[in-house]
Amino acid sequence: MTIRDGDCILDVGANIGMFVVFAMQKRKNLRIHAFEPVPPTFEVLQANVARTQIEDPGTVHLHQAGV
Repeated sequence: MTIRDGDCILDVGANIGMFVVFAMQKRKNLRIHAFEPVPPTFEVLQANVARTQIEDPGTVHLHQAGV
């Protein structure tokens, strides 16, 4: 898989957000939609994304829903 600056990513079953955090750290100006339906896991996803400090966060939308 190749991720380029400015890509749009749909992370279905984002779990605790490790892929989201990885992508945010490696590329700039991403548009990410991460879906996680399980409430306790979604809370950890929110915390992990919030604590990721990067220069260009792009746009990350977290959805507490299943796809």
